[in-house]
Amino acid sequence: MENKTFYPTCRFCKQQTLPTAAYPTQDAADEAATITCRCEKAREYQQQLEKAAERDKNITKLRESIDDFAEYCEKRNTELKGELHDLLLVAGISVLDGVVDSVNFKFGRLKVNISTNSKGNIVIGFTYSDGAKVEV
Repeated sequence: MENKTFYPTCRFCKQQTLPTAAYPTQDAADEAATITCRCEKAREYQQQLEKAAERDKNITKLRESIDDFAEYCEKRNTELKGELHDLLLVAGISVLDGVVDSVNFKFGRLKVNISTNSKGNIVIGFTYSDGAKVEV
């Protein structure tokens, strides 16, 4: 079987470069060129990729924070599982996506505030009626 050389080509401006790695497909080579190209459309595409990666990172952080606080609540005989957990996660994702600026929930002995800071990172405030306050 013959090793084929794929030449990276920006999918927007079609600028071609010499291969810097062995690419498995032409599409992989083109993606490599596009994420390093400096043309305007490629830069916009790179920003979209960065935003998507940041969003994924924030969703992971949101899920971990809710899970951690669910354990905290469980030790205090308050359930933060199932539909309530999912509601907080969906509300947090809505904040990340800019659908709403912030959300506030109050149930039982628990208050939850979800918002973003000036850098676009998720900020979650949990306040439990025993005076404990956790902010991530």
